[in-house]
Amino acid sequence: MMRPLLFIFIAFTFINTNYANEDYVPQQIHLSYTNDPTEMMITWVTLRNTTNATVKYSLSTKYPILTERVDTNNITNFTDDGSLKRTIFINRVKLSKLTVGGQYYYVCGTEEYGWSSLYTFTAMRDFSDTGEYPHIIFYGDFGDTNSVSLSNIETIIETEEIDSILHIGDFAYDLHDDNGLVGDKFMIDIEPIAAYVPYMTAVGNHEASYNYSHYRNRFTMPNFSNGNMLYSWNIGPAHIISFSSEVYFEPNTRVVTKNIPPIQEQFNWLVDDLTRANLPENRKKHPWIITMAHRPLYCSNLGYDACAWEVNPMREGLLYEGKMRLGLEALFYNYKVDLELWGHEHTYERSYPLYRHTPYLKNIKTINGTDYYYKPLAPVHITSGSPGNKEMNGQNVIFVNNSWSAKQSSDYSFSYMKIYNYTHLHIQQINAKNNTLIDDLWLIK
Repeated sequence: MMRPLLFIFIAFTFINTNYANEDYVPQQIHLSYTNDPTEMMITWVTLRNTTNATVKYSLSTKYPILTERVDTNNITNFTDDGSLKRTIFINRVKLSKLTVGGQYYYVCGTEEYGWSSLYTFTAMRDFSDTGEYPHIIFYGDFGDTNSVSLSNIETIIETEEIDSILHIGDFAYDLHDDNGLVGDKFMIDIEPIAAYVPYMTAVGNHEASYNYSHYRNRFTMPNFSNGNMLYSWNIGPAHIISFSSEVYFEPNTRVVTKNIPPIQEQFNWLVDDLTRANLPENRKKHPWIITMAHRPLYCSNLGYDACAWEVNPMREGLLYEGKMRLGLEALFYNYKVDLELWGHEHTYERSYPLYRHTPYLKNIKTINGTDYYYKPLAPVHITSGSPGNKEMNGQNVIFVNNSWSAKQSSDYSFSYMKIYNYTHLHIQQINAKNNTLIDDLWLIK
């Protein structure tokens, strides 16, 4: 969301420095949507237990400001399993009955220990209005160091109406490192974007340590009760599904798991969700079905990742009870998923409409460097895993020549999606070094 010019003056005015100890002051503040468009979840960390968690807020058009408040004791003590057994306190406050599309000021903290700086957010907008449409930034594999894209994303959020950020796995590198201090620093680093715009997530392999405990505890997604692993939500004409690629592998390895029940449970959930999403009344309201998970079904990167295997257990399925079962490619094709977003590979890659290694090239045009997919016959895959992290070094990556691959890049970059309406979706890949376009794509139903 665009930050109002009033922000700097008011924020300075309302910072309360009368706290006993900075360990009690809110940090790592971030927003997330719930499944109710009139709600907003606010999550933050304190290093000591403040006993109660409070958000004061108000519509930006009202004066005096911060006249409404929500007080809760929804504070979870989370202990890292590293050698120091560090404990942080995760505070959660849900704001309800918000004005659709209303711009709000808010602070979080306590009367006793003080308040955060003043922040702003926009409640989910009513995209049925002419000219209103979701603006979404997405990427995976974003680290605490070498986070090349961060300043560019901050600039966009300061100047444009961004409705959400999707982080598709692999945070901080890693959230648990140095007894969780790397996770703390990363969450502080992204606060200038995540405290203003809902930060929606999917789990990646780098979150695997201690049974994914940092990922499960630090974020608050819809269906939080399952540890943020599996949920869906709607924004304007889009239905977005976040799931775990990690159930198919031993934690943080390329070894295919033999533990079938978690895969079966997720697969059943996906079938149920996609079935509901395809009901005529739902598909009419949300015609774009978008999935997001960390490890891709396909990739052209040289290496040993499953996306480059002839048989990818996520894609084709696993041999179970004498048959190949629980593969996602046929499931998403049969339920008419439009767009599949991935990370993991520290590159950018876009496919043609794709099913079973076959590109569907009908009704594809290129005009002045922009590709147009008219009524694509299969899902389109986009891997966006190069915003910057400590494992990237800026070197060019060698790609295999695959007939299904339409565009590849090893530059530092992130993705920007605008869902204009029920029939037009636009995605651009932005070079984080020089702000030039790497890729430009329209999907047209």
